[in-house]
Amino acid sequence: MTRHVRVLLLSALPGDEQLAGDVLHRHGYEVEFVHAADRVGLEEAIGRSDCDVILADIDLPGLDGFEALDVYHAQNVDLPFILLADSINAEKAIVVMKAGAHDFIQREDMARLGPAVERELREARVRRDRQRAFRALRRSEERFRAAVERSRFAFFIFESVRDETGRIVDFIINYANPRGLDMIERPRAEVLNGRLSEKLPGMASGPMMKELAEVAETGNSFDGEGPTVEGELKPRYVHYLAVPLGDGVALTMADISDRWRSQQELKHFFNLPLALLCVMDEQGRIIRANPAWKELLGWSPDSLCGQCYSTLIHPDELPRVEAIIDSLKAGTHAEPYDTRVRCRDGSYRSIVWKSAWVSGRWYHVGQDVTEIREVGRALAEGEARYRAIVEDQTELICRYLPDGRISFVNESLARHWKDSPSALLGRNRFDMVPQAQGMELRNLHTQMIEDGLDSGQIELELPDGPDRTRWERWRVRALRDSAGRISEFQAVGSDITQRREAHQEQARMDERLRHIQKMEALGTLASGVAHDFSNLLTVIFGYTDLASRLLPQGHPAQNYLKTIEKVATRATGVTNSLLTFSQRKASEKRPVNLNELANESSRLLRRVIPRSIDMCESIDPEAVWVEGDETQLQQVIMNLALNARDAMPDGGRLELIVRRVPCDIADESRSAGQAVLEIIDNGCGMEKAVLDRIFEPFFSTKERGQGTGLGLSIAHSIIGDHGGQIEVQSTVNVGTRFTVTLPAVEMELARIQHVEEEEKMVGAGESVLIVEDDAFVRSIIVSALDEEGYCTIEAEDGQIAIERVMGNLSQISLVILDLDLPRVHGLVVLERIRQLRPELPVLVITGNPDNERINGHVDAVTHLVRKPFQISQLLKLIMRILRGAERNEVRV
Repeated sequence: MTRHVRVLLLSALPGDEQLAGDVLHRHGYEVEFVHAADRVGLEEAIGRSDCDVILADIDLPGLDGFEALDVYHAQNVDLPFILLADSINAEKAIVVMKAGAHDFIQREDMARLGPAVERELREARVRRDRQRAFRALRRSEERFRAAVERSRFAFFIFESVRDETGRIVDFIINYANPRGLDMIERPRAEVLNGRLSEKLPGMASGPMMKELAEVAETGNSFDGEGPTVEGELKPRYVHYLAVPLGDGVALTMADISDRWRSQQELKHFFNLPLALLCVMDEQGRIIRANPAWKELLGWSPDSLCGQCYSTLIHPDELPRVEAIIDSLKAGTHAEPYDTRVRCRDGSYRSIVWKSAWVSGRWYHVGQDVTEIREVGRALAEGEARYRAIVEDQTELICRYLPDGRISFVNESLARHWKDSPSALLGRNRFDMVPQAQGMELRNLHTQMIEDGLDSGQIELELPDGPDRTRWERWRVRALRDSAGRISEFQAVGSDITQRREAHQEQARMDERLRHIQKMEALGTLASGVAHDFSNLLTVIFGYTDLASRLLPQGHPAQNYLKTIEKVATRATGVTNSLLTFSQRKASEKRPVNLNELANESSRLLRRVIPRSIDMCESIDPEAVWVEGDETQLQQVIMNLALNARDAMPDGGRLELIVRRVPCDIADESRSAGQAVLEIIDNGCGMEKAVLDRIFEPFFSTKERGQGTGLGLSIAHSIIGDHGGQIEVQSTVNVGTRFTVTLPAVEMELARIQHVEEEEKMVGAGESVLIVEDDAFVRSIIVSALDEEGYCTIEAEDGQIAIERVMGNLSQISLVILDLDLPRVHGLVVLERIRQLRPELPVLVITGNPDNERINGHVDAVTHLVRKPFQISQLLKLIMRILRGAERNEVRV
């Protein structure tokens, strides 16, 4: 078969053209010569690109072979360059080849020109095919890189760092795609070219580091699932694939934390692409194939030779491929196309082909894209699942451009904004909130852009109707393109109104708890003060009583002593008030003259009521008696009056009324009628919303630090405990009236209960053990008993008391026992006495109001008296006990 060849001849010898033409003609070539005799001619001939081979005389005058090679190289073309010489030695031949000539021919050996031209033309075609294959490979790599950059999966490339022994000790982070940067929550500039141990120390210290090292050392890939390391990575559950890549590792990670919603099993394959090269004749039979066929498809090059391409193409795609071949042959189709090619084992792989029809032959370069296609399908499926998950999310999700134009909203956000997703697209995100909040949003995005931040967070306070505020929390993430520029923002929001209200309520409850704890601390302090004060008052009562007995009746000092006793009695009221404040004093009800209590309270109030308030009383002239705790009832009066005072900051009128309402004839249970206490002011009054909560604990309309919110609730509790009722009527800017009603008692019954029987208090030498740690109290009790004829034994603590009882067990007639003792508590002493001598009477004296603890130890021969007490009353009680009076508890 005659082949046409165009030869660029550089020779001054007329016989060279004839000689070269004859040789090539005999070798099957139809030769066309193009001549050039100087540098310009050579440049023009090469520039036309219509020559197949250059044949140059090495000794051409004016342009020798070496200068021709320089021109040839400067033109940057790939043409076979063969030098002609009369003779050439080995040394010069080496110089010629190093200068870039493809071959050299001696004129005496001109017959070698035919095979040399054929060989060089073939190798030139191979080089051009390789370059085309390389360009196709390059384009394929660029497409692959673009796919990786846009991938929903995290992708990293790590380069090994070895120590002096060659062992891998660390990795350099060479590459991370946007999804990978998002997963590790680091900007690209921070992690690239950094060491894994420094940038991601959690990953480097975990099991994944060992697996990466094994992959790089052994060349075996590793595929697994597991949680990521907490720290620099969010806690996630990922599927990861590590494959060796040069002296390093390529790592792909997919977040599968939500696989309880949608189980997904994705396998990622990453291999360096290999090009399939083959040449076919006009009938489509393969005449040459490269070794890549064996690597990728299992076909050896020899087994392919002679096969028709149609036997390798999937039957479903054969018509399409034949149509493409026909169009290529007609010169109308030059775009890459894909087919499924059968492997040696009968399976198929996806190959993208770039084909060319040249001089009756087909040249094909194929790129295996099977893994890329599978990854693409997996990405499409993952994106579909991702979209489904996003649409089903209860969180609010939207994406928008840097200028605020919305590009995506999920269904939850559309419902939240009361619109359809399609209607929201294109609207401006910043204009969909009030102006102030819109400015906050813009500032956040501006900061993210200027500072290069990938994420940010903001809470927005938004109106939700006329009287309600809605709170939203948004997490904003920047989405960047391949150049690192922010292309979009993705925001995920949630309505945190209820959570915020719960936190505010919790804060209020914590504040109330701290207040309660403070009140308890004050109550404990008040209780301790009251205890010590009771001991002092007991001593005052005792010595006053003893002094009064020693002085004759009518002595001038008797009046002084009575005054001291009255003052001490009033101090007892102060002590009881302290115990009531600490809520450690039980309610002790007895007949109370409400008239006298109101008058006394009025005198106290005038000291704390400003003169701008006109205070007046309207008290029933006849005594109004009730059964109650005098201290607690006075606390009610004081609380209500002080509350009225606070309602009149600019002055006003405060009226205190006490009256008795006759009984209802039909109501026999209240024969004495009802006692009514009213406190009226003309202050600011209260709205209905306040009235509905006026008696709630801790509710107060006063500013912080000006009230506890407990005064009215305590008053309500006290009146309820006394079987009464408290009502309130109020009008804004008119005033408030508090009305307290209590069951009244008959005056005669009240007088009878206050009559005390005069009894003789002289002892008959009975032995009495006095157990009291306070020396003054113990001394006054001992002095009084000694004077009345008793035999006294003393003990200053619990341990000595037990020893005294054991040493005088049969002689002791009565034990006077204080509970608050050092070394051994009084209740322990009482239990020990019960074990040694159960019938021995014990008179417990205490200033501790803890009734429940004391009552648990009271029995038929145990009696109780509370401090402070008067000696005369104590002596009466001792006399009754020793005479065998049956009484479990006596309070004086």
